[in-house]
Amino acid sequence: CFVPGGRRRQLLCGLAGGQVQVWDLDQQPGPALRTRLRGHNRPVNAIAVSPDGRRAVSASSDKEMRMWDLIPTSTQPDPDRQCLNILRGHTGSVYGCDISPDGTLVA
Repeated sequence: CFVPGGRRRQLLCGLAGGQVQVWDLDQQPGPALRTRLRGHNRPVNAIAVSPDGRRAVSASSDKEMRMWDLIPTSTQPDPDRQCLNILRGHTGSVYGCDISPDGTLVA
């Protein structure tokens, strides 16, 4: 999933081990792993990014969706940032997710 906006091109990858990796595509001499978003304990099946590129949501086989902040701050050091919110209550694996065009709703 490509991250829109911002000064740098980024790519998010969901892994079978439950991580979401954030790659910096503008790093020289080639793409570099910028951060790991940890929290899921089963495969990540889908990722969506807000239109402004500040937030992402991930869906997993652990029956959860997680909301992530993609903008680092001084109180949230890389590479081990915490998620902003966990959406629980699914009865099975979650295979899809999306963020509304205005960034206010997650599905």
